[in-house]
Amino acid sequence: MPKEDFIPHSDAKFFTWQGDLMVYLTPRASGWGIPGTMITALNTAQSQYVIRYNAAESPETRTPTAVFMKDKARAAYIKQIREVCRVYLTNGPGITDEDRMKMGLPIHKSTRTPAPVAKTHPTCKIDTSMICWLIIHFYDEAKEKSKAKPPGQHGAEIRWMISDVPVVDVNELIHSAFDT
Repeated sequence: MPKEDFIPHSDAKFFTWQGDLMVYLTPRASGWGIPGTMITALNTAQSQYVIRYNAAESPETRTPTAVFMKDKARAAYIKQIREVCRVYLTNGPGITDEDRMKMGLPIHKSTRTPAPVAKTHPTCKIDTSMICWLIIHFYDEAKEKSKAKPPGQHGAEIRWMISDVPVVDVNELIHSAFDT
């Protein structure tokens, strides 16, 4: 499932969000180690966006060109916001989770979520209908008709060797491959 973007999609919500972000960020930027040039660039991008947004939203000046220019200014502004967030706000010194919440930014977990323990495992059927070929069909042991991997599994290891005598221990198999 894709992660939800922290930047609002609709123009009205984005306009409100970016205003709140800039009101909170601008006076604290130097204390958080964000260079003045970066804040100046962000303010310039914001000014261009606000001008284009107002022109595109006004019934007197709304044209396809005005909407296009607003979208273009928004894209440039979002690029600047993402850069500042990535470099300075995600893990910046002195920035608390409360600060991130007030700016409408995501709060990242500090610990990893362990992978769930798999309840089933992949198994296979070997098709020997062609001479000198082994075709391996993997499936979930709980659902023979499904070609999907069992939940929590990454793939299956295939170990083999060509031998004149039967293998007694799996560790005797000298070749190995992993299939997902």
